[in-house]
Amino acid sequence: MLQVVFGTVLLASAAQPPQVRETVTVTASRLPAEAAAARRTVVLEREEIERLPVASVQELIALLAGASLARRGPFGAQADVMLRGATFEQVAVLVDGVRVNDPQTGHFHLDLAVDLAAVERVEVTLGPGSAVHGPDAFGGTIAIVTGAPRTPKARLGGGQHGLWEGGAALPLGRGAWAAASRVTHDGYRRGTELDATRATLGWSGTAAGWTLRTTLGAEDKAFGAWGYYSSRYPDEWEQTDTALWTFAASRRLGSTGLAVRAGARQHRDLFVLDRARPEWYRNRHRSRSGLFQATLDGESGGVRWVVGVEGELQGLVSTRLGDRRRERVAVFAEGSRRLGRVLVSAQVRGDRTSDWGWEPSPGLGAELDLGCGVALSVHRGRSFRQPSFTDLHYVSPATVGNPELQPERAWSDEAVLRVPVRRTLVEFSVFRRDARDLIDYLRGDDGVFRAANHARVVTSGGEASLALPTWRALGATRVWASWLESRLDVDASRSRYALAHPRAEAGASTRVALPGAVFADVSWRWRRPRTGSSYSLLDARLSRDLARGLSLHVGASNVLGTRYEELDGIPMPGRWVTASLAWRAR
Repeated sequence: MLQVVFGTVLLASAAQPPQVRETVTVTASRLPAEAAAARRTVVLEREEIERLPVASVQELIALLAGASLARRGPFGAQADVMLRGATFEQVAVLVDGVRVNDPQTGHFHLDLAVDLAAVERVEVTLGPGSAVHGPDAFGGTIAIVTGAPRTPKARLGGGQHGLWEGGAALPLGRGAWAAASRVTHDGYRRGTELDATRATLGWSGTAAGWTLRTTLGAEDKAFGAWGYYSSRYPDEWEQTDTALWTFAASRRLGSTGLAVRAGARQHRDLFVLDRARPEWYRNRHRSRSGLFQATLDGESGGVRWVVGVEGELQGLVSTRLGDRRRERVAVFAEGSRRLGRVLVSAQVRGDRTSDWGWEPSPGLGAELDLGCGVALSVHRGRSFRQPSFTDLHYVSPATVGNPELQPERAWSDEAVLRVPVRRTLVEFSVFRRDARDLIDYLRGDDGVFRAANHARVVTSGGEASLALPTWRALGATRVWASWLESRLDVDASRSRYALAHPRAEAGASTRVALPGAVFADVSWRWRRPRTGSSYSLLDARLSRDLARGLSLHVGASNVLGTRYEELDGIPMPGRWVTASLAWRAR
């Protein structure tokens, strides 16, 4: 365990509610924002992140339109994300531009070695992203950007179920900064205790004409995993630790820009299927990955362009999956040109994996300026996902992999309408994804799930969202809704993951000014799952400034005490009350 005795830093809220600011994404294209046809993207900046009643990066993602989060436990214990109805494996996750997808299993994609207090921005781009980021970006891409805290700050708190948490973040000078946190609790039901520590160090600066930045992060978690992966053997236990290093350098070479990125990630996992018999079935895994990428960008004859190369090495040492290794290289290019009111952009990429050869990923988009700030954009793209090492080689009494699996592939179409109404931004989007050779686990008559390229799945749906400015007693407000429909050509009752996504979701978040200089930060989510009843979740936090930079925070997750499951068979907590003191240097 990391011996860092800090807890999650939930920053004290500013005296005035922040304004809504829509920031154009960097995840949908490598081109400058003004040169790329718009995609459906949700962006949260630091000041909005600070006021949301969340305790982890995973809970933050749950508040975004189209990002259906399926948690097995709170406070970042373990969570799957299913963008636009794709499975938890079909999402690309980036930290400071470096892919952090775990080659062992998508269950670990959100094991992020990033403290919440270190998050400067979160960008979620919905729809195919393989033409930009390569494998896994079926449903979309999640990009987390770290950054220095503006002032020193700290927090200490506790709550029900033996919860203790505390944390600190501070600039160290000369471009360096640090953030660290720790959270522990005894569990909200049998076998769900958690002990998690996270720490992040960062630096940014310039040297010899280069703009440089680097981060180093670590996370260590031990948790009871009752029923997380098997109902036949529910008393499970797991410990994971993750380490991440990222580096980026860029400079101008005349009219051309050069950018270099590199990163390395290690993830270790110890899994016990039955705590009463820990030696009966015990898994130890260690996955490692390293990535290098270089790009050139410029403009020629009215065409904005980017070209680049990328290489990635992945390896696994496992008691159950064996020792595995694979390599991937990629070449890519993007270009765009404006023709009157129409902006046309194109993307092409080829990824060659050591196991399956070349995979092409083209993309084509166009944006029409309708006047008065209204814009309509369309996009078509291809995406693919290579099987994880678990898909290929896992064997347990409940789940069996398949070494003959092939990559899954899909074509997706999308249309996005953006309408500014005074200071309010309204967005509508519709999409259709046709996926072939979907990798899923099918339950046999013996109750064992086996991996197979078994299905064609056609998923269609849409999202609507409003970004509202501060108005009277309300701070900046987001309101959104999404809906999904999937057609699966196999028996859905035997499928483990293909139809795990909800049919519809909606949500809202805002800040309310109350008497007595108290602010209430509130978030609400509603979900209609494919099976079972619909449910609503309300989270809230009351904040009041005291003196000398101190502030008091009292909050509750699931205020209504709703009984619900985000994954079948795994009950989530009822009402959970917390209180904390926070300090911020003035």
